[in-house]
Amino acid sequence: GTEAVTRALPPPFSPCATDPLSPTFTSLLAIQTRCLTPLGGDEGAEAHVWAVGTCSPATAANAVHLVHYVPENGTTGVETAYTVPDGAEVWRLASHPGHAHLLAAVVRDAGEPGATGRGLVYSMSDLPAFGAGDGDGDAALQLPSPTSPSALPQLEQTGSLPGGSGTELGPVVDVLISALDVTDSSAAVVCRRGVALATLDRDGLAAAVARYVLPSDGNGATCGARSPHASDEVAVAIGSRIVGYDVRAQSEAFVLEGAAAQGGAGIFSLDFNPNKLYCLASGHSDGSVAFWDVRKGGEPVVRMHEHAHWVWGLAYNHSYDQFVLSGSSDTLVKLYSVWS
Repeated sequence: GTEAVTRALPPPFSPCATDPLSPTFTSLLAIQTRCLTPLGGDEGAEAHVWAVGTCSPATAANAVHLVHYVPENGTTGVETAYTVPDGAEVWRLASHPGHAHLLAAVVRDAGEPGATGRGLVYSMSDLPAFGAGDGDGDAALQLPSPTSPSALPQLEQTGSLPGGSGTELGPVVDVLISALDVTDSSAAVVCRRGVALATLDRDGLAAAVARYVLPSDGNGATCGARSPHASDEVAVAIGSRIVGYDVRAQSEAFVLEGAAAQGGAGIFSLDFNPNKLYCLASGHSDGSVAFWDVRKGGEPVVRMHEHAHWVWGLAYNHSYDQFVLSGSSDTLVKLYSVWS
């Protein structure tokens, strides 16, 4: 296994001060991890729960797994898996913050070209209770491939999101959700050539409300993150840069030039700290995870190298920002305790 990089703490009043510790748990998947998201809603209140999506050319293997961690006793577990309709590859996931059964996803039919993603909304039926159980906090978790899909529950499609092949915004590459109130939320859909905002109700139905077409510079967007502190602001990775856009104002909020890791490693995942202003995390194709203060640009506050391959998924816990989960195509999922 890998060991965490130890860094000296930045100055104590740094808004993004970060002290990475050894991973709380490491989970070995049978197939590649492509995306992950913390689960919202009351159903996950007794434990910290993430949905982990996998991507395999073998259509029967693609599923969304539910992984939980109980910090009081260090218990970890994999509760169940939901198969994806038609065996579609799951490239991105976002949970509804108020309704844990709803997931927005970027999916692609197995064997399709890489730039053909579409945004869909799914519902998960019969969510399990996430209890402490008898697990071992230091144990590695094996997320099984659903070799018998008929024995597992299936995601139910409830709606679709803006963008896609043949539209002005282009294929969908990422989807992000934030709460508007207790019943509705808003989805930000990042496409290769633009960003769209859409309302999303408790039944999983979406309606577009605004869009921003990205400047044409030869580089399409690869991923995004929505600010929990400014609902119209979306961070987008474009080439070696991370740019924050105010979608409604049609303007740039911040720019991180040269955000790609040394050697030009691509940027494959982004997430804002849910509680700390200006704090952004990024996952890269060299296996590194970086933490940024977006006001300062330049170098990240901390960069960690914990994976042997591309970091496709990166997510803060919605309620406890010291917990950060990363997922990689090296088949590892790692949970970190990060001091903010």
